[in-house]
Amino acid sequence: RTAVIVREDAALTMNGTSQSVTSLSGSGAVSNGTLVVTETLSPGLAVGDCATMPVTGNLKLAGGATFEVDYPRPSHDLVTVSGTLTVAGGGTLAARLPEPPGLGWASRTAVLTFGSLQGAENLASWTVTGLPTGYTGSLVADGTTVYLAIYAKGSLIMVR
Repeated sequence: RTAVIVREDAALTMNGTSQSVTSLSGSGAVSNGTLVVTETLSPGLAVGDCATMPVTGNLKLAGGATFEVDYPRPSHDLVTVSGTLTVAGGGTLAARLPEPPGLGWASRTAVLTFGSLQGAENLASWTVTGLPTGYTGSLVADGTTVYLAIYAKGSLIMVR
């Protein structure tokens, strides 16, 4: 079981290999290879620490993985993958919102960018946790981006 923290301005160089880790966190760079995250992907170093984590190479999220995203608005975490992002199965996006989260959370926010995507069909089986009462969420791929889409629950009635 290997947990990796890549600090800001630091780099984890894969030397062209593929490696598996249980968790990856921080805001430093991962480069030159394929990194497989089996349990937790968490940009930043602490809850509320928004960060962009660049991956110059490939990233694979194993089935059952958790992706922790800080989203205090307007800032949010982001992972950029220059190569292939592979989503190997269902998982959980744990949205970490400020307390209290307030109203007006319906939005679409980029959480992952990629050069190419394998396993896009698996995004539908990811669950989103941590949202305020009255909201639901999903992960949606569009172009070269995976978005966290947050929707208000309930019915919409239009009156003219």
